[in-house]
Amino acid sequence: MKKLEEKIQNLKDILYGKKCILAFSGGSDSSLLACIIKEVADNSIAVTINNKLMPSSFIIESVKQANIIDIPHRIISNDFMKDELFIKNDCNRCYYCRSKMYDLIMELPEFKDYDYFIEGSNITDLLEDRPGINIVYEYGMLSPLIEAGFTTEDVKSALKYLNINYVKSTTCLATRIPKDTILENDKLNLINEAEVIVKDIISSDIVRIRNNKDNKLVLSTDSLINILDIDIINKINDKIKHLGFGNIIIDSKEYKKTSVNLKEINNGFLQELPYTINFNSTCKILKENKKKYVLKDNCIIINKIIIYSSSIFIKTTDYNESYNLLIENIKFIRRKLKEEII
Repeated sequence: MKKLEEKIQNLKDILYGKKCILAFSGGSDSSLLACIIKEVADNSIAVTINNKLMPSSFIIESVKQANIIDIPHRIISNDFMKDELFIKNDCNRCYYCRSKMYDLIMELPEFKDYDYFIEGSNITDLLEDRPGINIVYEYGMLSPLIEAGFTTEDVKSALKYLNINYVKSTTCLATRIPKDTILENDKLNLINEAEVIVKDIISSDIVRIRNNKDNKLVLSTDSLINILDIDIINKINDKIKHLGFGNIIIDSKEYKKTSVNLKEINNGFLQELPYTINFNSTCKILKENKKKYVLKDNCIIINKIIIYSSSIFIKTTDYNESYNLLIENIKFIRRKLKEEII
């Protein structure tokens, strides 16, 4: 608990007295940040983008959440489905989406009056295939949760400790469609409707229905035990038939967020990454932060840490030490966009 309290205080120290404009979804990360800036950063504001790609309840829930936190809140509407680059749905869709969202916020007339433009990425997000994080770097935004060392687990613990509720379903519906499949409004709306039906039947906060490459629906949830009943499955299938879908395939793995996954190997621990590291950009950031490193043909060495093209090896047999070194240093790593790899 002491370590969590220290991280919360560190977060407050980073934002204290700064006038912030926050990219706000009402989810766990942005809700924690909104509560902190409400307390320590006067005249700050939360901004939500209504891009027509979120679950139907998203805007209603984000407005409600901002009201509960009692932070000034603005909504900017822009239909991303009219953007041909976005609806191509290629491997960098997330990058285009974030770029478009943050551009809209930066176009606000009062934007220049704010000290920090902040967003809610945390340390765990740096372990995922999220090309949109590159926009945060390019636009010079601040990610306070990363700076304060918060993982997803830390965020959830802090929310519980501070008694803060948050919106559970804030993920883009485009993530339900296979990459390189053109996005269509009708398909996204049907998937949204199917998710609402399933949530109502199984009383679960998190339900994802993905249209796979075989054009079949795959259902995953954080409450798998609530769905492993033949009567429940039949009820779901009956309810969604009128949407034009066949039977749903149940994902046998319970839906979980990515987490640190250090594997013990060769007298150390290895963390694999789902993206390719940009050595040049990473070295530049290390230099800016006065971190001593050695660049070799296939890796970057920082004391006990060896950064390879898509993994990090930490030379210690102590798990806690390797975990702490990963948390402290992964924020310096920069990744390549997919087109840069080809």
